[in-house]
Amino acid sequence: MPRQTAPVGFGRPDQIDIERTPKRIRPSQSPGIRIRPLHLTAGRQTQLRKTLPEGIDSVRIRLHYLTTSPTTGGAVPRHDQMRTFLASYLERLDSAYRGQPFFIGLKARLLALITLVLIAFVPINLVKIGWAELPFSVPRIAVNLIVLVASLLALRATLLGRLQRAGNGLALAMALAVQGAVFLVGMNVVPQQPLGLGLQIFGYNLVFLMFAIVFGSRRVATTVFAILLAGHIAYYLVFLRHADLAPSLRFTAETLLRDGLLVMGLLFALAITLVRMIESANDRSDESLRASRQVNENLERLVSERTHELETARDQAAEAS
Repeated sequence: MPRQTAPVGFGRPDQIDIERTPKRIRPSQSPGIRIRPLHLTAGRQTQLRKTLPEGIDSVRIRLHYLTTSPTTGGAVPRHDQMRTFLASYLERLDSAYRGQPFFIGLKARLLALITLVLIAFVPINLVKIGWAELPFSVPRIAVNLIVLVASLLALRATLLGRLQRAGNGLALAMALAVQGAVFLVGMNVVPQQPLGLGLQIFGYNLVFLMFAIVFGSRRVATTVFAILLAGHIAYYLVFLRHADLAPSLRFTAETLLRDGLLVMGLLFALAITLVRMIESANDRSDESLRASRQVNENLERLVSERTHELETARDQAAEAS
């Protein structure tokens, strides 16, 4: 008998997958086994549709059979293994947010992608620190390790369906790690290029702020915004105000303070407004979808009632004749 499984994607309760796979052999247990799709005939698809429960509007049918790979001598190609891993990863992610609005599912996928990019970026950055022999390597390594651990925890929380917690934790970890490392090191060592470091930190602050607004809650986004503002002002007062800078660089430092505060404030306000507009549009779309489903259910109920009345009237007419 075919096995009914949930559809891939979000917000698609009117679809159903029919999947048939042998239970005795699993691809993970037999490396020489590959799964290939087999198309069904129109007659077989019609028969399978008749066995579906009521309320299913559309059907996607998949039938698989097991064959050995003729080109690899019983070994699964590396690109097939990668596709299998990505498919299982996406299926696990989709199953954690099945039944949620499409916007939430898309947000979860984007957050998972960003965490994977951060996890892949940290080892590369650690190799760069060791290869280039950058100054203050210990604080740099510590910040990278904190970001790596926070990314792994955020990815785990995302796969478990805790999207809000994952976004909040990663946003706070990145902001606090960078700001804390800068001031802990700066209190003991005077930076050689304080203005260049300030510009670099300002760029990171904009990224952290956008991440907190998109993936974090309003409270956490506001907290991150306050942390970044305080760090931006404190950096100028501690490292740039009394630094030995040329007049042109002094003007650049003061411009970084004033315009940096203005840019972060405008970015925070605009990003909050944009995210709010997207969420409102998504809520309206969900309400329209629920309303259309209710209308369809009412129409089906009315059709069923009228059909029953017609059958009853026909039976009574047949008995009377």
